[in-house]
Amino acid sequence: MKRLFLIGILFVFITILSACQSVYNQLGYTPSEAYLSNFCSKAENKNACELIEKSSYNLCDTYTENCETVNNDTWSYLLPSKETTTIDPIECEKLSFSSYYKERCLTASAFDSKNKETCNLISYERNKWVCVIGSATSENDCNDIPKNKKMSTGDHFSFVKDECLLSLALRDKDIKLCTKDSNKNEAGWCISTIVSNYGVDKTVCDSLSTTSTPGKSYYTTEYDACYYGLAQFNKDVSTCSSIKTNYLKAECIGKVGTINDCDNIPDNIMEEGSYYSMSDGCVFAQINKIQDVNFCSHTTTNEGHDFCVDLYVRITGDKQPCELIKNAQLKTTCKRQATLND
Repeated sequence: MKRLFLIGILFVFITILSACQSVYNQLGYTPSEAYLSNFCSKAENKNACELIEKSSYNLCDTYTENCETVNNDTWSYLLPSKETTTIDPIECEKLSFSSYYKERCLTASAFDSKNKETCNLISYERNKWVCVIGSATSENDCNDIPKNKKMSTGDHFSFVKDECLLSLALRDKDIKLCTKDSNKNEAGWCISTIVSNYGVDKTVCDSLSTTSTPGKSYYTTEYDACYYGLAQFNKDVSTCSSIKTNYLKAECIGKVGTINDCDNIPDNIMEEGSYYSMSDGCVFAQINKIQDVNFCSHTTTNEGHDFCVDLYVRITGDKQPCELIKNAQLKTTCKRQATLND
């Protein structure tokens, strides 16, 4: 009787475990390596495993020609597509044991064929919209997306239509499409990314809007974003002088120029209410680029010096320079943060 009871408990446990695995897969999680190894060892699963190999690796590596132009995996589907082996969506259905692989496979298929109808086979909302964005071929495809549709439930920032326009703009190197993004920070990033990688004539930058959107966009204006990118493309520090926003001009000089160029900047504040000078902002950009803590001596404010040292420590993990910070509270924070990173 006791043995039957234990067998019953074991049966219930296995049933619950199987149900959990099913839910786990439905949520899009990847099966364990052991599970996959066992699955792929069977001859009848050979084709399905080949699909896994085609569809489960990083889409950035597979479907874009230059992932270095983006710093965030979120944007990995936005750049120009490479030639790839077309995947039949019917074949993707064979991966029913894992919604993760199945939906990656369907996305890969839609990307290859530019057939957004394939995306309707995807159940997870965000994955579906990534698929739609990646398979869009024209601005009309983006305009078909409801204006206020978010990438996923609870997403407070990303509108699908904006992401779609951004995708097309980057693929087609079309600055005008960037400007149609309602998120002005994304629009500025889009313009700067295209120009810094492919270049444009100055007349293109001059034709863009100089209307400021303070508090809404890091780049402030389309015009500034364009010249910020152009200076990087041409590696010409003099181009930074065309930027009207102080903090972006300072960062531009720091990105493109040398520490000596930072010394030659007029000692203006970076922006209203800021503790830092433009020289400070330029040095911060140099620290990000070269990581030499000695550059912090080129800052012109105490606040700028301390922030510069703290920035260096956060980038490099070297906590010794924390001692150079004058502000006692920031010095303590610097040491604590560096210790946490050990």
